[in-house]
Amino acid sequence: MSLEIYSPFSRGTHASASTPCALMAGLQRIASHLLAVGTYGLDIGSITPFLWCFRDREKILDLFEWVSGARLLYNYLWIGGAAYDLPADYLDQVREFVDYFTPRVHEVNALLSMNKICIERTAHIGIMPPEVAISHGRVTQRVALY
Repeated sequence: MSLEIYSPFSRGTHASASTPCALMAGLQRIASHLLAVGTYGLDIGSITPFLWCFRDREKILDLFEWVSGARLLYNYLWIGGAAYDLPADYLDQVREFVDYFTPRVHEVNALLSMNKICIERTAHIGIMPPEVAISHGRVTQRVALY
């Protein structure tokens, strides 16, 4: 590991540290969103999105385990960069996952966003008349009153 990557006195982060960090952070963000979307499907009464999202999340956790030896608390991103280098074929495996996962996003979106039952269970939820919103102090500058 190079001192210039981890030195608090260096200017910016070395390119060899920023790529693994951005990659792992992006994968973590996808894994977190898969957890949220999958459990949302359970909340509205559909088990299929949950199973699909957790299947795909497991593929990301496998990538984490490969690079760090841990699945959930992988301790890979440190202040100043990555804990260690990525394995030799890691980027190829990530590309393979992205190629696999891209169509899955559209499938889950169609299953949850375009499904008649899901729309009926979530339509008109959380809508508050303007006078109720004002009386409860729920109005900010960004809220449009209808």
